[in-house]
Amino acid sequence: MKKGLAIMTAMLLLAVFAYAQITPPFTANFDGTEAPSLPSGWVNINVEGDYRSWITEASHGHSAPNCLYMNTNSPTGSDDWAISPSLHLSAGTSYTLEFYYRSDCPHWTELLGVYLGSAATIAAMQTHLTDVSITSCTYAATSVTVTVPSTGNYFLGFYAHSAAYMNFIAVDDVSLVAATPLAEPVLTITKVSRGVQLDWGNVPGANSYKIYASNDIPTSPDAWGLPIASTNSFTYLYTGAERYKFFMVRASN
Repeated sequence: MKKGLAIMTAMLLLAVFAYAQITPPFTANFDGTEAPSLPSGWVNINVEGDYRSWITEASHGHSAPNCLYMNTNSPTGSDDWAISPSLHLSAGTSYTLEFYYRSDCPHWTELLGVYLGSAATIAAMQTHLTDVSITSCTYAATSVTVTVPSTGNYFLGFYAHSAAYMNFIAVDDVSLVAATPLAEPVLTITKVSRGVQLDWGNVPGANSYKIYASNDIPTSPDAWGLPIASTNSFTYLYTGAERYKFFMVRASN
């Protein structure tokens, strides 16, 4: 009886761990584990089956000591994945993925792809986020905007696909955070001889503004439909002849 109970308890604990998830902000500096082990929740897939695969390494960290490290000096070329723990992402939210990367000077060109998938498998890595071609022996940073079609659990995949006999790829200080929402523009509407003049002030972080118009009062922000125009200035002239019109301006980046 006790043995059966112990087995059932272990199975329940495994189920809990299998569905563990992280809600951003998510960060990984790979320092909380002893090299060469990957941190808990990370999955290593060595497609070509050689003795080189993603590990943690303590000599090339961007933030000391550890980094995610791939030795690419292989006669077959690299075909290796490091896949993150489960991340719970929300539809309608923009996330910023940032990470640092380096190699070992311009004598070798390393190739790294980054993907997003619905499971910790290669087949599930259907969304290509970015590619970097790495020739620098010092760290550089890159960032990419991540959005998902539906709320759920997703995984980041770091794919090393360098040619044969390269050197190494180091990745460190990975972060995925929800982008800070832009403020709503303060809109002023003035009737002029040629129509209606819309004016608003600068919104920090915005690089363009979308103008929406409706014949009726929309019941929600999404009920405005498609924008009638987009501009990077702070003014817009509407020349329609309708007696009544409702307007909204949204900041965008």
